[in-house]
Amino acid sequence: MTIPSWRLTRLMLAIGIAVTIVATAAAPGTAAPAGRAGDWTHDGFDAGSSGYNPSEAVVNAGSVGRLGQRWSVRPAAGAEGCAPALPPPLVAGGRVYVLDGEGVTALDAATGKRLWRDPKLFDSLDFRQLVVAGGLLIATGTSCYANSDPDGRVVALDAATGARRWTLTQEPPVNALVVDAGTVLTSGWATATNEDTVIAYDIRDGHRRWDRTGAALAGPVSSAGRVLLHDAKGTTAVTVAAGAALWRSKVRWKPLAATADRFLAIPDPVAQGDLRGLVAIRAGSGGVAWQRTEAVDSVATDGRRVYAASGGSVTAFHAGRGSRLWSRSLPGAAQGPVRAGGLLYVTVEGRPVAILSPVTGGDVPGAARLEGAVGHVVVSGGRIWTTDGTTLRAYSP
Repeated sequence: MTIPSWRLTRLMLAIGIAVTIVATAAAPGTAAPAGRAGDWTHDGFDAGSSGYNPSEAVVNAGSVGRLGQRWSVRPAAGAEGCAPALPPPLVAGGRVYVLDGEGVTALDAATGKRLWRDPKLFDSLDFRQLVVAGGLLIATGTSCYANSDPDGRVVALDAATGARRWTLTQEPPVNALVVDAGTVLTSGWATATNEDTVIAYDIRDGHRRWDRTGAALAGPVSSAGRVLLHDAKGTTAVTVAAGAALWRSKVRWKPLAATADRFLAIPDPVAQGDLRGLVAIRAGSGGVAWQRTEAVDSVATDGRRVYAASGGSVTAFHAGRGSRLWSRSLPGAAQGPVRAGGLLYVTVEGRPVAILSPVTGGDVPGAARLEGAVGHVVVSGGRIWTTDGTTLRAYSP
């Protein structure tokens, strides 16, 4: 008797056999250019979600007053109930990658001209995420309409041409994603085992490297190839490439950002009850370097300071000691701090983006008004991109 492929997949999962449906693509196309300094390859700039672009030199205090809108696009909205509001783009190799209907589009960073488009990449998929790494655009999503038994999908596209290099489907949905150390790390609840599951794939060809049941990514944040997993006993730090355990903590930490040697985290709000505040955790040992009691929603760090947004304010802490350096009230809910070119950008609900001095928290004199931004701005290669949830706008001096 011939067993249908979908039933065989479920059977293999149920008995613990790794299931990946991999299709290595077609003839190689034009190789994507090597990564450039200042490329915005992850939602938070880098794998550590630091929100800090150290290579930006064009948009600074001297030029930010001359910013003007150069182009805008309004991508298709996608399937109702599945596609998210338009998130901030990725920028790499002179290309801008943006969600577009049920697919993704690559635009020329200077002109906004479409370079390529994959229109069916996310057909009926939710939890859409993009990362650029190793000359590839990694795209993930989860079945939107299969609420009782959703699958996850991972696709690797040639970042230069859009050609599909490999594709796989996994039974756990992809609710969280980390790409670092040559590895694509996914996390989701597996219906077959009734447990959270983390699966790691080789970015080059999609082959499975390791997996762990009963664990979930604590957040989409990596510290120099280390991530935090939640399990029944708390938090475990593991290596991205091999899944080797490094240290454990009874506290369920939720990482918001990371540097090469520290995670910036908050206690998991569901599991830890009244425990609150921002904590700097030594990535190699799990020791707490410092802790604050203020509530924090989002952070960025440039290695000198940690910029924490919450409610109607943004506060800067000393990155090494955790001491408060300054705090600034803003006329609306603050989110998504971004540090680049000697400036600090903070998105303020219903108001223009606050453009501040990272040293004092004061307004930058003569800064241009960037209206209608949500999420966070993207600053790369002498340009700024904003989205209001439907339209992507590009600015430059």
